[in-house]
Amino acid sequence: MDEVAKSKMGRPVIGEPKDIRIHIRLTKSSLKKLDEICEKEKMSRSECVRKLIDDFK
Repeated sequence: MDEVAKSKMGRPVIGEPKDIRIHIRLTKSSLKKLDEICEKEKMSRSECVRKLIDDFK
């Protein structure tokens, strides 16, 4: 396989690449609230946190 083919493997990036990871500490109650929001909105924890950050004013 040539170099171009190797770099094209995997899922395509949609929008800006999400290549930075963070780790946070939450209380059990905060995690429960986050999971309830995620379930209600049908999104992942990561999607939910990104949306909350983007919507923050």
